Amino acid sequence: MSTSRRRTNRRVVDEEIEDAQPGQDASQSQRRGSNRQAPRRARSQPESDDGLEVEDDEAPIDVDNLADAPITDSAALTIKGYAQDWGRIQERIMQSARTITEVGEATADAAEGQEREKGIKDLDKVMRELIDVAADMNAHEMSLEDIHGRLVAGEEIVGLREKYKADVVERMNAYNSKTSRQKYAKVKEYATFREQVFQVEHPDEPMPPVSEFIPKEDGDESDDDDMEVGGVSQTFTCPLTLGVLKDPHTSKLCGHSYSGAAIKDYFNSGRKGERKQCPAAGCSTQLARSDVEEDAALARRVKLWERRQKRAQEKADEDVDEVVE
Repeated sequence: MSTSRRRTNRRVVDEEIEDAQPGQDASQSQRRGSNRQAPRRARSQPESDDGLEVEDDEAPIDVDNLADAPITDSAALTIKGYAQDWGRIQERIMQSARTITEVGEATADAAEGQEREKGIKDLDKVMRELIDVAADMNAHEMSLEDIHGRLVAGEEIVGLREKYKADVVERMNAYNSKTSRQKYAKVKEYATFREQVFQVEHPDEPMPPVSEFIPKEDGDESDDDDMEVGGVSQTFTCPLTLGVLKDPHTSKLCGHSYSGAAIKDYFNSGRKGERKQCPAAGCSTQLARSDVEEDAALARRVKLWERRQKRAQEKADEDVDEVVE
């Protein structure tokens, strides 16, 4: 697909989002199959990856314009392009999860009492709304992917628009019928948000199951065993230097972390290209140097932890001074 076509398809998707109206049901929707308002938010995302406007050399192709005649495999590439556009928007929306997590860490570190509790609660709500938006985008993407697969298989589709819209509605109805735990507890971005905020607040305690942060609802009973993931604690000590992590690097295989200079020296001490056992106590994972990468998120948490430790020590010193006086 050419650059111009990619720009065109993205613009068409944006137009569909802009035209969506809140509160529509399936029979009222004129532009989309789902009745969610959420994708309107995608409009706030950058219009292009490089920020440049590109003149289109062809008129936009709208899914609605393909509805009056049977659709055959000749339209498969176009349908695939639409699916990819929805996927790109979904990815760009979920990139905001990283910012929410960083704000959550800062709130957990700097705020106190009810202010901190309210701040984290508000961010949790925003994260869930973001996931709902992504689910809507995914419903459009998967519906078009399904149509694409049928076209490639040689099926002739009549009434594409109605089939597309009905499939999106069906997918979103299935999503909306889930409980909050079923929607969010297994989403990587939500779990990361809750984990990193918890680690700032309770650095020496194991992380409870993610589902414990989401109130239980009717229908959750049968899913508890499948969702219970917890018991993980974050250590800020390097297993090589036994000091606080400096320039943290983390293994992609076992998840253990090390100070950057220390783990590099560890690999340099062996033969070039040799795999070495993870230096963390009790871990037998064999690592190559390429399995370990810089961990900026952990570096940020280490700084927050050090700051909290310093404040706690200063408060303890003040208490001692008051007793002496």
